[in-house]
Amino acid sequence: MPPVAEQSRAAVEALAERCRSCYQCGRCRSACPQGLDLADGPRAVVRLVMAQDTERLLACEDVWRCSECGACSESCPMGVDVAGVLAELRVLQRAGDEEIGEGCGQGMGKD
Repeated sequence: MPPVAEQSRAAVEALAERCRSCYQCGRCRSACPQGLDLADGPRAVVRLVMAQDTERLLACEDVWRCSECGACSESCPMGVDVAGVLAELRVLQRAGDEEIGEGCGQGMGKD
C-alpha cells in the first residue's frame, strides 16, 4: 500500500476527535441493517478511527457497504455521528485513490 499522505492523517485525526466520546458499546453494530454484509461493522471502523490507523481505514471495504441509513448514529448513546464518519472515510478513500478491501477484517476480530 502506498504511503499515506499527511492530509489523510490530519483528516483521520479530526475524525478521531469526533469519535472521542465513543465507549465501544456496540449499539451501532446492532442497529446496522447491513450488519451481515460487513466484515467488522461500524464499531470496528470507529475503533480504527480512534486508533488513527489511517492505512487500514483508507483500505477498509466496510465503508462502501454502508447503506447510509443513519441507524448507527441514531442508536449511539454518546451522540457519535457514525454514519457521518463512514461518509467522510469514503470521501478520503476516493481522494486518495487507495486500494479497497485490505483494511477491515484484517486481525480486528469479529465484534
